[in-house]
Amino acid sequence: MKNPLIILAVLVVIAVLVVIAAGGWYVFTQTSVVPEDVQRAGITEGDMTVDSTSTTTEASVPVDQAETTVISEAGKEYAVQGLNFSFVGYGPAGKQHEGTFKNISTSNIKVDANGNPVSGRVTLAANSVSTGIEKLNQHLCSDDFFNCSVNPNIVFDFKKAEFSPNGSDVNVTGALSLNGNTKDITFKATRNGSNVTADFLLDTTPFKLKYAGVNKEVRVKFGFNVIEK
Repeated sequence: MKNPLIILAVLVVIAVLVVIAAGGWYVFTQTSVVPEDVQRAGITEGDMTVDSTSTTTEASVPVDQAETTVISEAGKEYAVQGLNFSFVGYGPAGKQHEGTFKNISTSNIKVDANGNPVSGRVTLAANSVSTGIEKLNQHLCSDDFFNCSVNPNIVFDFKKAEFSPNGSDVNVTGALSLNGNTKDITFKATRNGSNVTADFLLDTTPFKLKYAGVNKEVRVKFGFNVIEK
């Protein structure tokens, strides 16, 4: 007759293994909460170089106060204002953190005869990253992520904006410089009256961020207003 203590011990071990396996499967299935209903930006090798090493930006101000006045092709004056920008990073076990950048500058903004923005530059001061968690801000500024001391700016030069006939859907193409690497990205934006918004997932793999403990896709959202003066 088999020793009942041995049988009990085997059953306990099996139960523990089942619990560990179930827990591991749960963590595995929860490692990514990246939304699947959000567009993914296209990324290609860029044909232009963006300088992200300069420690100065053009009139860098709090993001919600940024405003640029531009003259359209038809000679009308417009204000580009009300810029809002945020990102969401995804970590293990379903974790996610939202952040923004407190300081931003815009320059060389151009609009067409209808007041549609068609090109320009947006510069984010990398060390102004803000997640509400100081230790996370410091980690994002380290060489695991933005490497702020070497690349103080994150720069997006948008080179082309193609508007649909109704003027509401926009295909945007531009060069993004992040962590000292520049790539062309494309994404869709939407214009509703004076407001322009975009919401897309960006694969950070081509930008060679070192830290491996997070999902490589980051959700990016931004919006701004173009108002005729």
